Amino acid sequence: MESELKLILDRDVDIVSQKAIEFSHNWIRHQNILGNYQILYATR
Repeated sequence: MESELKLILDRDVDIVSQKAIEFSHNWIRHQNILGNYQILYATR
């Protein structure tokens, strides 16, 4: 899925579950990702 999204969006992507971020011990990463994430939809 990451490689397909990379081709569609023409940029690097990371796929991480929301639960993984919510339970992260790194509070800076947690705050930054959950405060700035965007849901993107693409169709062909």
